[in-house]
Amino acid sequence: MKNFFLFTFFLGYSLISFGQTADQIINDHIKAVGGADNWKKVQSMYAEMNTDFGGVKVPIKMWGINNKAMRIEFVVQGMTGIQVVTEKEGWSLMPFMGQTKPEPTPEEQLKGSRSQLDIQGKFIDYAAKGSSVEYLGEDTEEGVEVYKIKLTDKDKVETTCYFEKETSYLIKESTKVMVQGQEQEQVSTFSNFKKVGDIVLPHAGTGGMGSMNFDKIEINAKVDETLFVMPKQ
Repeated sequence: MKNFFLFTFFLGYSLISFGQTADQIINDHIKAVGGADNWKKVQSMYAEMNTDFGGVKVPIKMWGINNKAMRIEFVVQGMTGIQVVTEKEGWSLMPFMGQTKPEPTPEEQLKGSRSQLDIQGKFIDYAAKGSSVEYLGEDTEEGVEVYKIKLTDKDKVETTCYFEKETSYLIKESTKVMVQGQEQEQVSTFSNFKKVGDIVLPHAGTGGMGSMNFDKIEINAKVDETLFVMPKQ
């Protein structure tokens, strides 16, 4: 009986510790990148960057309004591609893929993309946003010691996040998304962290379009909301 109570005590303590560890890692991360108060002031963003996609240089521009809309433009073979996601819908125009007019984005693809509308970051007030977190332990990424946390948002989209132990910066994340009815894993990495105003942002990384390097990031930039409206044909 005594052993049973000891086992129950340590089991309960371990479960509590895991929960506290996840919260502490997230709190340390938020402090490291500028603090919650400064991030909550971010309402819009504009960025310019270049990517190296299989040896092809692709310039990209991004506009975002917090929790409302995001637009990405990129030039391939002299043609401009556009992807737009809003809180209600999404659309794209890919002329280099044979598209001659904007087309709506399927709802299943929007679920994973809508999490990107939160430009204040998915960790700010994550519980109030309907997300949950789970501590997955420690690991090593490219020789760097990291903490791993799984974040599941209100749409049940799961993202595994890797935080560098030394700096508390988010250096990698892997998200499960549905594409044409099949689950796929989207992996992004982040590096070259710099301060922009009162917050810290990565200025380089890798993602679905290859390696990325940011040339400009503007916080609370003025954004024309007509950029997100799908043109009528």
